[in-house]
Amino acid sequence: YYQVDLGNSSDTQFAYDRVKREVGHPTVLISNACLAHSFAIMESSYDDIIRTIATNLTSTFLLANEFVPEMTRNNRGHIITVSMGDHTREVGFAGYSAARVGISELHEILRMELTSHDAPKVRLTNATFNLLRSPLVKDKSRIANFFSPQLHLETASQSIVDVIFSGYGKTIVLPESMRYSSALVRDFSSSGL
Repeated sequence: YYQVDLGNSSDTQFAYDRVKREVGHPTVLISNACLAHSFAIMESSYDDIIRTIATNLTSTFLLANEFVPEMTRNNRGHIITVSMGDHTREVGFAGYSAARVGISELHEILRMELTSHDAPKVRLTNATFNLLRSPLVKDKSRIANFFSPQLHLETASQSIVDVIFSGYGKTIVLPESMRYSSALVRDFSSSGL
């Protein structure tokens, strides 16, 4: 366990050096940073915006920058990005949701870079979950709960463990109904329901 301010590049570099020194080069990287301040775009402070984007998006860039080159050289590793905000939009969570959409795009670009570096055994998994039953989202989303109930943390974490032990990358969307209902959620959310 290494406590790191993922929005701070020098903290990330220090943690990377420490991990490398104490346990060696990691072969599995799970990017699941989450900071979700509840604020409206027009009422948010610069600090709220910067901190939310740094923790949720910049940190993933920094971790990839530090850990992926060695995985690519060894043609071995697994990078997992976890999100629950790139399918559902909620008033008050613009920073979090925007960062998570950015991570989904980063994931796809990383896939292209790994292909260009001929590293087919560096696996990629993009895990997108509906709102998890946690203090972060308690009583926050009536639309998402209507279309797709909140997931138990154990269900989400087991799907990640399973994909790591499978040795293959994949796209995880849970619950499965989210593949079809996310467009409806966006439509209803934008209508003000």
